[in-house]
Amino acid sequence: MPRLNKTGILALLVAASSAFLLFQLYYYRQSSNGTLRQKDIQWEAVRRVMGVARQLALPIFLADPAALSLIGGLEGGGRGCSFLCTGRPATAFAAIADHWKYDAQAVATVASQKGLEVEQVRGRDPRLLEEGAELSAAQIPLHFLFRSSHGHIIQVVLLYQRTGGYLWHGPLRLPPSADRHLAPPTSLPYGRHAGAYHKPELVLTVVDGLDVRIPRNSSHFLSLRNQAHFIDRDVDLGVSIHHYRPNLATAFASAGLPLKHSFGKVEDSLELSFQSPGGGVKLDIFFFYQEKSEGGGEAGDVVWNGGTQAKSGRKFNFKLCWAELTGVRVRVPCTTLDYVRANYGQEAWSSPETAWDWKTSPANVMENGAWPREDWSQVIQSY
Repeated sequence: MPRLNKTGILALLVAASSAFLLFQLYYYRQSSNGTLRQKDIQWEAVRRVMGVARQLALPIFLADPAALSLIGGLEGGGRGCSFLCTGRPATAFAAIADHWKYDAQAVATVASQKGLEVEQVRGRDPRLLEEGAELSAAQIPLHFLFRSSHGHIIQVVLLYQRTGGYLWHGPLRLPPSADRHLAPPTSLPYGRHAGAYHKPELVLTVVDGLDVRIPRNSSHFLSLRNQAHFIDRDVDLGVSIHHYRPNLATAFASAGLPLKHSFGKVEDSLELSFQSPGGGVKLDIFFFYQEKSEGGGEAGDVVWNGGTQAKSGRKFNFKLCWAELTGVRVRVPCTTLDYVRANYGQEAWSSPETAWDWKTSPANVMENGAWPREDWSQVIQSY
């Protein structure tokens, strides 16, 4: 009897172990199949969008940072989906769209035929702005966001040639009516903020079984992409007062940047601050004034911009001097080295000063009197 019990227990242990091993094998296969299915989903979404691009004659190229990092200098793909299937929820492409004929209805129709949802993000065309004119109402496509039935997103960023010889793309701002689940902005590889690039040289190659255009020097393109974005929170611009236009505030408001602060007058120390609703991007425009010094001539001109302290009405000005930068004469803060050190420290210039005070820290700042109390309502305004 004891022998039978031992035999039964041994058989039970063998059966349990076998069942456990079978379960482990089943789980492993399911997990592997799941990974393959995810790669298949991503690859299929890319294939469908490339089909849309071919049908619309839209010359797209791969611009996804993760995929290009994997490709590196290789001239083709390996077996399976090695490069395009990065495991990320979105894959990015770009297109140089200057000579492409845009048809919103055609984009929607072809995408639907390929089994894709699409969100078309449009914005104002900066190339049509004329000096002193209102912002043009003309709209151009900036981004296409395609989503497959399985949820993978393909982002296409549209690039446009600007007069300076560089490529520009607009920011990704989903309209209020857009489906936020279609393309959460935080999941997109790039293009959330406006950017500018040198035109990349493209090469047609085979990546994961698909004919794909990629930048010839992927690492160089990625480094340009990392440096291409405008500062997305606090931007300072200097503009000659000769370029001031009375409709400037209206134009910026039409572009989504209403006037927040106004300091000074057109004839003295004008400064305008714009900020997007909700405390987003802030743009400060400082206007520069040019006066003749006693020496006369262009070299003797004095260029300065002004600043106003809101709580006291005190005025300051900041003087600029001529300098040469890579063979080009430019205006820079006088005593430039002291100015840079005041901003970024004495040695490596890699650690910005945390105790910076705009009216005392710069080496080129000078007090310039104060606004009369009776003028404050005109020269110190908040909106």
